[in-house]
Amino acid sequence: MTSRVVSSIDSTLYEAPFRHPLHTLAAVVDQHLVKRRDFAAPVSLYRNRLHRRLDRDLAGDDVLHIHWPHGLVDVDNLDKLARGRPVVWTLHDMAALTGGCHYSLGCSCHRSGTGNCSGVRVPWQGAITRARRSLSNSLHRVKRLRLVSPSQWLADEATKSEGLGDLPIDVIPNPLASATPATMVPDSARADLAIPSDHTVFLISASNLADPVKAVGDALEGFQSAFSDSDSATLLVVGRGKLTTSQKNIRHLGYLDAAAMQTVLGASDYQIVTSLAENQPLAISEAQASGVSLIARNSTGLPEHTNYDADSQLFNSPDELVEVLRSTAEKPRSRQAREELSSMALSRYEPHAIAQRYVDVYESLLAN
Repeated sequence: MTSRVVSSIDSTLYEAPFRHPLHTLAAVVDQHLVKRRDFAAPVSLYRNRLHRRLDRDLAGDDVLHIHWPHGLVDVDNLDKLARGRPVVWTLHDMAALTGGCHYSLGCSCHRSGTGNCSGVRVPWQGAITRARRSLSNSLHRVKRLRLVSPSQWLADEATKSEGLGDLPIDVIPNPLASATPATMVPDSARADLAIPSDHTVFLISASNLADPVKAVGDALEGFQSAFSDSDSATLLVVGRGKLTTSQKNIRHLGYLDAAAMQTVLGASDYQIVTSLAENQPLAISEAQASGVSLIARNSTGLPEHTNYDADSQLFNSPDELVEVLRSTAEKPRSRQAREELSSMALSRYEPHAIAQRYVDVYESLLAN
Protein backbone atom coordinates (compact mmCIF):
# COMPACT_ATOMS: atom_id res chain seq x y z
CA MET A 1 0.00 0.00 0.00
CA THR A 2 1.05 3.58 -0.62
CA SER A 3 -0.12 6.51 1.43
CA ARG A 4 0.10 10.29 1.50
CA VAL A 5 -0.97 13.09 3.80
CA VAL A 6 -3.24 16.02 2.96
CA SER A 7 -3.24 18.78 5.56
CA SER A 8 -4.34 22.39 5.83
CA ILE A 9 -1.97 23.66 8.53
CA ASP A 10 1.69 22.65 8.87
CA SER A 11 2.31 24.47 12.15
CA THR A 12 0.28 25.66 15.11
CA LEU A 13 -1.86 28.77 14.95
CA TYR A 14 0.12 30.10 17.91
CA GLU A 15 3.33 29.96 15.88
CA ALA A 16 1.92 31.32 12.61
CA PRO A 17 -1.43 33.07 13.26
CA PHE A 18 -1.42 35.06 10.00
CA ARG A 19 -0.57 32.17 7.69
CA HIS A 20 -4.20 30.97 7.87
CA PRO A 21 -6.18 34.03 9.01
CA LEU A 22 -9.63 32.42 8.68
CA HIS A 23 -8.57 29.52 10.88
CA THR A 24 -7.11 31.95 13.42
CA LEU A 25 -10.26 34.08 13.41
CA ALA A 26 -12.50 31.02 13.83
CA ALA A 27 -10.31 29.72 16.67
CA VAL A 28 -10.44 33.12 18.41
CA VAL A 29 -14.24 33.25 18.12
CA ASP A 30 -14.54 29.69 19.45
CA GLN A 31 -12.18 30.40 22.35
CA HIS A 32 -13.38 33.83 23.44
CA LEU A 33 -17.03 34.03 22.37
CA VAL A 34 -18.44 30.51 22.06
CA LYS A 35 -16.66 28.74 24.94
CA ARG A 36 -17.59 29.52 28.50
CA ARG A 37 -14.78 31.22 30.35
CA ASP A 38 -14.79 28.67 33.16
CA PHE A 39 -14.71 25.65 30.81
CA ALA A 40 -11.16 24.31 30.52
CA ALA A 41 -11.30 22.24 27.33
CA PRO A 42 -11.08 23.84 23.86
CA VAL A 43 -14.15 24.11 21.63
CA SER A 44 -14.20 23.98 17.81
CA LEU A 45 -17.57 25.11 16.48
CA TYR A 46 -16.78 27.72 13.83
CA ARG A 47 -13.44 26.16 13.00
CA ASN A 48 -15.24 22.91 12.18
CA ARG A 49 -17.24 24.80 9.57
CA LEU A 50 -14.09 25.65 7.62
CA HIS A 51 -13.00 23.11 5.03
CA ARG A 52 -11.11 22.69 1.78
CA ARG A 53 -12.28 21.33 -1.55
CA LEU A 54 -10.64 17.91 -1.43
CA ASP A 55 -12.20 16.20 -4.45
CA ARG A 56 -9.14 16.61 -6.65
CA ASP A 57 -6.68 15.92 -3.82
CA LEU A 58 -8.33 12.59 -3.10
CA ALA A 59 -9.44 11.61 -6.60
CA GLY A 60 -7.26 8.51 -6.93
CA ASP A 61 -7.32 7.16 -3.39
CA ASP A 62 -9.03 3.95 -2.34
CA VAL A 63 -9.34 4.64 1.41
CA LEU A 64 -9.81 7.95 3.22
CA HIS A 65 -8.26 8.07 6.69
CA ILE A 66 -9.20 11.11 8.79
CA HIS A 67 -7.24 12.25 11.83
CA TRP A 68 -7.86 15.91 12.65
CA PRO A 69 -10.71 17.17 10.40
CA HIS A 70 -11.02 20.67 11.93
CA GLY A 71 -10.78 23.24 9.15
CA LEU A 72 -9.96 20.64 6.48
CA VAL A 73 -12.78 18.11 5.99
CA ASP A 74 -16.45 18.99 5.50
CA VAL A 75 -17.63 16.30 7.88
CA ASP A 76 -21.29 17.17 7.36
CA ASN A 77 -20.94 16.01 3.76
CA LEU A 78 -18.45 13.22 4.32
CA ASP A 79 -20.51 10.76 2.29
CA LYS A 80 -20.17 12.97 -0.80
CA LEU A 81 -16.40 13.18 -0.32
CA ALA A 82 -16.16 9.43 0.19
CA ARG A 83 -18.26 8.55 -2.90
CA GLY A 84 -18.58 4.96 -1.72
CA ARG A 85 -14.95 4.61 -0.64
CA PRO A 86 -14.09 3.32 2.85
CA VAL A 87 -13.57 5.96 5.53
CA VAL A 88 -11.49 5.37 8.66
CA TRP A 89 -11.58 8.09 11.32
CA THR A 90 -9.13 8.00 14.22
CA LEU A 91 -10.72 9.92 17.09
CA HIS A 92 -8.11 11.83 19.07
CA ASP A 93 -10.55 13.50 21.45
CA MET A 94 -14.31 13.83 22.08
CA ALA A 95 -15.14 16.52 19.50
CA ALA A 96 -16.94 14.07 17.18
CA LEU A 97 -19.08 12.92 20.11
CA THR A 98 -19.97 16.33 21.51
CA GLY A 99 -20.38 18.51 18.44
CA GLY A 100 -17.37 20.70 19.21
CA CYS A 101 -16.12 20.38 22.81
CA HIS A 102 -12.83 18.49 22.60
CA TYR A 103 -13.50 17.01 26.06
CA SER A 104 -16.81 17.01 27.90
CA LEU A 105 -15.23 17.39 31.39
CA GLY A 106 -18.25 15.82 33.05
CA CYS A 107 -21.00 17.22 30.82
CA SER A 108 -23.26 14.39 29.67
CA CYS A 109 -25.55 16.05 27.12
CA HIS A 110 -23.77 14.18 24.29
CA ARG A 111 -24.89 10.93 25.89
CA SER A 112 -28.51 11.68 26.67
CA GLY A 113 -29.21 14.07 23.81
CA THR A 114 -30.97 16.33 26.28
CA GLY A 115 -29.90 19.24 28.42
CA ASN A 116 -27.65 22.17 27.62
CA CYS A 117 -23.94 21.89 26.87
CA SER A 118 -22.00 23.24 29.84
CA GLY A 119 -18.98 24.05 27.70
CA VAL A 120 -20.45 26.87 25.60
CA ARG A 121 -22.33 30.07 26.30
CA VAL A 122 -26.13 30.08 26.07
CA PRO A 123 -26.45 31.58 22.54
CA TRP A 124 -24.41 28.68 21.08
CA GLN A 125 -25.86 25.74 22.99
CA GLY A 126 -28.34 24.97 20.24
CA ALA A 127 -25.58 25.24 17.63
CA ILE A 128 -23.50 22.61 19.44
CA THR A 129 -26.46 20.23 19.53
CA ARG A 130 -27.19 20.78 15.83
CA ALA A 131 -23.52 20.25 14.94
CA ARG A 132 -23.44 16.98 16.91
CA ARG A 133 -26.55 15.63 15.21
CA SER A 134 -25.51 16.81 11.75
CA LEU A 135 -22.20 14.97 12.10
CA SER A 136 -23.98 11.84 13.30
CA ASN A 137 -26.32 11.91 10.30
CA SER A 138 -23.36 12.38 7.97
CA LEU A 139 -21.44 9.44 9.42
CA HIS A 140 -24.49 7.21 9.15
CA ARG A 141 -24.70 8.02 5.44
CA VAL A 142 -21.15 6.73 4.81
CA LYS A 143 -21.62 3.18 3.56
CA ARG A 144 -18.20 1.83 4.62
CA LEU A 145 -17.03 3.47 7.83
CA ARG A 146 -14.85 2.45 10.74
CA LEU A 147 -14.05 4.60 13.76
CA VAL A 148 -10.79 4.02 15.64
CA SER A 149 -9.97 5.09 19.17
CA PRO A 150 -6.44 5.01 20.60
CA SER A 151 -7.89 4.30 24.07
CA GLN A 152 -10.57 2.00 25.41
CA TRP A 153 -11.95 4.91 27.43
CA LEU A 154 -12.76 6.99 24.34
CA ALA A 155 -14.19 3.94 22.56
CA ASP A 156 -16.51 3.40 25.53
CA GLU A 157 -17.52 7.07 25.47
CA ALA A 158 -18.34 6.78 21.76
CA THR A 159 -20.55 3.74 22.33
CA LYS A 160 -22.42 5.61 25.08
CA SER A 161 -22.97 8.72 22.96
CA GLU A 162 -26.23 9.69 21.30
CA GLY A 163 -24.75 10.07 17.81
CA LEU A 164 -22.04 7.43 17.48
CA GLY A 165 -23.27 4.67 19.77
CA ASP A 166 -24.25 2.24 17.02
CA LEU A 167 -21.21 2.77 14.76
CA PRO A 168 -18.36 0.22 14.60
CA ILE A 169 -15.24 1.24 16.50
CA ASP A 170 -11.84 -0.41 17.00
CA VAL A 171 -9.21 0.35 19.65
CA ILE A 172 -5.74 0.83 18.12
CA PRO A 173 -3.10 2.73 20.14
CA ASN A 174 -1.12 5.62 18.72
CA PRO A 175 2.33 4.33 17.74
CA LEU A 176 5.73 5.56 18.78
CA ALA A 177 7.80 7.33 16.15
CA SER A 178 9.59 5.01 13.73
CA ALA A 179 12.96 6.56 14.58
CA THR A 180 13.35 7.50 18.24
CA PRO A 181 16.70 8.80 19.58
CA ALA A 182 18.43 6.42 21.95
CA THR A 183 17.68 6.99 25.61
CA MET A 184 20.60 8.03 27.78
CA VAL A 185 21.41 6.02 30.88
CA PRO A 186 20.22 7.78 34.07
CA ASP A 187 23.67 8.55 35.49
CA SER A 188 24.92 10.22 32.32
CA ALA A 189 21.68 12.12 31.78
CA ARG A 190 21.67 13.45 35.34
CA ALA A 191 25.29 14.50 35.05
CA ASP A 192 24.44 16.44 31.86
CA LEU A 193 21.59 18.21 33.67
CA ALA A 194 23.53 18.73 36.91
CA ILE A 195 21.02 16.76 38.98
CA PRO A 196 22.26 15.02 42.15
CA SER A 197 22.54 11.29 41.53
CA ASP A 198 20.57 10.44 44.69
CA HIS A 199 17.53 12.59 43.82
CA THR A 200 14.20 11.15 42.73
CA VAL A 201 13.50 12.98 39.48
CA PHE A 202 9.96 13.87 38.42
CA LEU A 203 8.99 15.25 35.02
CA ILE A 204 5.97 17.17 33.78
CA SER A 205 5.61 18.31 30.18
CA ALA A 206 3.08 20.16 28.05
CA SER A 207 3.28 21.98 24.74
CA ASN A 208 1.71 24.98 26.47
CA LEU A 209 2.23 25.12 30.22
CA ALA A 210 -0.73 27.50 30.55
CA ASP A 211 -3.20 25.03 28.98
CA PRO A 212 -5.92 24.66 31.65
CA VAL A 213 -6.65 21.05 30.62
CA LYS A 214 -3.04 20.08 31.44
CA ALA A 215 -3.35 21.59 34.95
CA VAL A 216 0.44 21.89 35.29
CA GLY A 217 -0.04 24.09 38.34
CA ASP A 218 -1.33 21.09 40.29
CA ALA A 219 2.00 19.33 39.79
CA LEU A 220 3.99 22.39 40.84
CA GLU A 221 1.93 22.89 43.98
CA GLY A 222 2.03 19.18 44.80
CA PHE A 223 5.81 19.04 44.44
CA GLN A 224 6.28 22.15 46.56
CA SER A 225 4.08 20.73 49.31
CA ALA A 226 5.72 17.30 49.21
CA PHE A 227 9.31 18.51 49.33
CA SER A 228 9.17 21.90 51.05
CA ASP A 229 11.50 20.64 53.79
CA SER A 230 13.45 18.09 51.79
CA ASP A 231 16.31 18.14 49.31
CA SER A 232 15.70 14.67 47.91
CA ALA A 233 13.85 15.34 44.65
CA THR A 234 13.95 17.39 41.45
CA LEU A 235 11.04 18.40 39.22
CA LEU A 236 11.83 19.00 35.54
CA VAL A 237 9.28 21.10 33.67
CA VAL A 238 9.25 21.00 29.85
CA GLY A 239 7.09 23.20 27.63
CA ARG A 240 6.45 26.67 26.32
CA GLY A 241 5.38 29.37 28.74
CA LYS A 242 6.49 31.15 31.87
CA LEU A 243 7.09 29.46 35.18
CA THR A 244 7.24 31.34 38.45
CA THR A 245 8.54 29.42 41.44
CA SER A 246 10.96 30.03 44.27
CA GLN A 247 11.71 26.36 44.96
CA LYS A 248 15.28 25.56 43.96
CA ASN A 249 14.67 22.00 42.80
CA ILE A 250 12.03 22.94 40.20
CA ARG A 251 13.77 23.40 36.85
CA HIS A 252 12.00 24.87 33.80
CA LEU A 253 13.83 23.64 30.70
CA GLY A 254 11.58 25.29 28.09
CA TYR A 255 10.48 23.61 24.88
CA LEU A 256 12.86 20.82 23.82
CA ASP A 257 13.51 18.94 20.59
CA ALA A 258 13.41 15.14 20.48
CA ALA A 259 17.12 14.64 21.17
CA ALA A 260 17.14 16.95 24.20
CA MET A 261 13.95 15.33 25.45
CA GLN A 262 15.66 11.95 25.48
CA THR A 263 18.24 13.33 27.92
CA VAL A 264 15.40 14.53 30.18
CA LEU A 265 13.67 11.15 29.97
CA GLY A 266 16.93 9.39 30.74
CA ALA A 267 17.28 11.45 33.90
CA SER A 268 13.67 11.03 35.07
CA ASP A 269 12.15 8.40 37.33
CA TYR A 270 8.49 9.42 37.08
CA GLN A 271 6.34 11.46 34.72
CA ILE A 272 3.55 13.41 36.42
CA VAL A 273 0.38 13.85 34.36
CA THR A 274 -2.16 16.14 36.02
CA SER A 275 -4.38 16.58 32.94
CA LEU A 276 -8.12 16.83 33.50
CA ALA A 277 -8.72 14.78 30.34
CA GLU A 278 -6.54 12.78 27.96
CA ASN A 279 -7.12 10.13 25.31
CA GLN A 280 -3.84 8.26 24.76
CA PRO A 281 -1.05 10.85 25.00
CA LEU A 282 2.11 10.03 23.08
CA ALA A 283 4.13 11.87 25.73
CA ILE A 284 3.29 9.07 28.18
CA SER A 285 4.06 6.29 25.69
CA GLU A 286 7.40 7.89 24.83
CA ALA A 287 8.29 8.32 28.51
CA GLN A 288 7.41 4.72 29.34
CA ALA A 289 9.39 3.52 26.33
CA SER A 290 12.34 5.22 28.03
CA GLY A 291 11.57 3.46 31.30
CA VAL A 292 9.94 6.44 33.01
CA SER A 293 7.01 5.38 35.18
CA LEU A 294 3.70 7.23 35.45
CA ILE A 295 2.00 9.22 38.18
CA ALA A 296 -1.34 10.32 36.75
CA ARG A 297 -4.73 11.71 37.59
CA ASN A 298 -7.32 8.94 37.77
CA SER A 299 -9.25 10.30 34.82
CA THR A 300 -10.34 9.51 31.25
CA GLY A 301 -7.78 7.43 29.33
CA LEU A 302 -4.88 7.84 31.76
CA PRO A 303 -5.46 4.73 33.94
CA GLU A 304 -4.97 2.50 30.89
CA HIS A 305 -1.27 3.42 30.91
CA THR A 306 -0.88 1.95 34.39
CA ASN A 307 -1.99 -1.57 33.43
CA TYR A 308 1.52 -2.57 32.33
CA ASP A 309 3.53 -0.14 34.51
CA ALA A 310 4.30 -1.81 37.84
CA ASP A 311 5.62 1.35 39.53
CA SER A 312 2.82 3.65 38.32
CA GLN A 313 0.34 5.32 40.65
CA LEU A 314 -2.93 7.20 40.24
CA PHE A 315 -4.25 10.07 42.34
CA ASN A 316 -7.74 11.52 42.73
CA SER A 317 -7.03 14.80 44.53
CA PRO A 318 -4.19 17.27 45.18
CA ASP A 319 -3.70 15.82 48.67
CA GLU A 320 -3.33 12.33 47.21
CA LEU A 321 -0.78 13.63 44.73
CA VAL A 322 1.34 15.02 47.57
CA GLU A 323 1.29 11.65 49.34
CA VAL A 324 2.13 9.79 46.11
CA LEU A 325 5.12 12.05 45.47
CA ARG A 326 6.44 11.55 48.99
CA SER A 327 5.99 7.78 48.92
CA THR A 328 7.63 7.33 45.51
CA ALA A 329 10.64 9.41 46.56
CA GLU A 330 11.24 6.93 49.37
CA LYS A 331 11.54 3.98 46.98
CA PRO A 332 14.21 4.44 44.29
CA ARG A 333 13.40 2.74 40.98
CA SER A 334 15.70 -0.05 39.88
CA ARG A 335 17.36 -0.30 36.50
CA GLN A 336 15.56 -3.60 35.98
CA ALA A 337 12.18 -1.91 36.52
CA ARG A 338 13.08 0.73 33.94
CA GLU A 339 14.17 -1.89 31.42
CA GLU A 340 11.03 -3.99 31.90
CA LEU A 341 8.75 -0.98 31.44
CA SER A 342 10.70 0.16 28.39
CA SER A 343 10.46 -3.27 26.79
CA MET A 344 6.72 -3.44 27.45
CA ALA A 345 6.02 0.02 26.02
CA LEU A 346 8.23 -0.48 22.97
CA SER A 347 6.32 -3.68 22.20
CA ARG A 348 2.87 -2.23 22.89
CA TYR A 349 3.35 0.88 20.71
CA GLU A 350 5.62 -0.61 18.03
CA PRO A 351 4.82 1.36 14.84
CA HIS A 352 4.94 -1.49 12.31
CA ALA A 353 2.61 -3.67 14.38
CA ILE A 354 0.13 -0.81 14.79
CA ALA A 355 0.36 -0.01 11.07
CA GLN A 356 -0.55 -3.63 10.32
CA ARG A 357 -3.63 -3.32 12.52
CA TYR A 358 -4.75 -0.36 10.41
CA VAL A 359 -4.01 -2.30 7.23
CA ASP A 360 -6.29 -5.05 8.52
CA VAL A 361 -9.07 -2.47 9.00
CA TYR A 362 -8.52 -1.07 5.47
CA GLU A 363 -8.59 -4.51 3.89
CA SER A 364 -11.73 -5.58 5.74
CA LEU A 365 -13.52 -2.43 4.50
CA LEU A 366 -12.25 -2.86 0.93
CA ALA A 367 -13.47 -6.46 0.91
CA ASN A 368 -17.06 -5.41 1.68
